[in-house]
Amino acid sequence: MTAYVNVLFWLYTEYRVGFFLDSAHYLTWHPMRAPGYPAFIELVMALGGDLRWLGVAQLNLLLLSFLALSYGFARLTQSRAMGLALMLLLYGLAPLVRHANIVLAEAVFAALICLHLAALCCYLRRAGAGSALAIGVTAALAFMVRPNGIVLAATPLLLLLPAHISTPPPPPPPPPQRR
Repeated sequence: MTAYVNVLFWLYTEYRVGFFLDSAHYLTWHPMRAPGYPAFIELVMALGGDLRWLGVAQLNLLLLSFLALSYGFARLTQSRAMGLALMLLLYGLAPLVRHANIVLAEAVFAALICLHLAALCCYLRRAGAGSALAIGVTAALAFMVRPNGIVLAATPLLLLLPAHISTPPPPPPPPPQRR
């Protein structure tokens, strides 16, 4: 399915990069923008040689995050059908997928949110240091791409809340038996 979406993306955009009015601010370091997305653009340009690979990189990062979220959700719900349904729903987000070639932070930010939710699903399934670290890293990266990603930093605090509230106090010791 990912290959199919890539072919459709190529037919639709021919891997041309699209620009909006504020896209130019992302191409260089700008004090009005968070540094994460310009760093992503520089990484793509360093690996690919020019800007035309930006749309491909954004699209495939987005599709990879959709797969990760679908897999994590399927494991959490213990239902492959639910994971497949979520994957089809995410792949059906036509505007987000179709506009992945535009020089804007939305595709990368949405991918980081999906990766954050995938890590959260893995953590809820089985708490571990790896998934907890992934939750923190994806929250930090999302904040670096778009400042409103700061809301994801509350996730670790919210994860601690149910464990603190739902833990019942230990039962009192039984009274001593007299004989």
